[in-house]
Amino acid sequence: MQPSTVVKHLDVINSLLVRRAMSLLLKAFLLYVVYLVLYRISTPENIWKLAQQFGTRAQSIYTGFFEVKPHLLPVATETAILMLVAAIIPYGSVYFLDIWHRYLVKKNKKIISA
Repeated sequence: MQPSTVVKHLDVINSLLVRRAMSLLLKAFLLYVVYLVLYRISTPENIWKLAQQFGTRAQSIYTGFFEVKPHLLPVATETAILMLVAAIIPYGSVYFLDIWHRYLVKKNKKIISA
């Protein structure tokens, strides 16, 4: 392969990694927003209306949800942070290693051509 085609392939790979990392970041944000909206709209009246749809199990669903509700925001925050880390560390490290490699190649070209 020619050096220019190798660089094009690396650009495609970097583009893929950046898009994958951005999709994970977007997913983390959307998941956090869903948990936050669920936390804010879950008033006792709304939850009771929803729980009544389950007939005889309404009381257990109602009490079970309010046992879970205090944990929604901490779980949302933890999930978002873990997804950010999962997006940044693997994809970011590969991307920055490629940038470092390109810098070294340019530096070596300057030394060789000088």
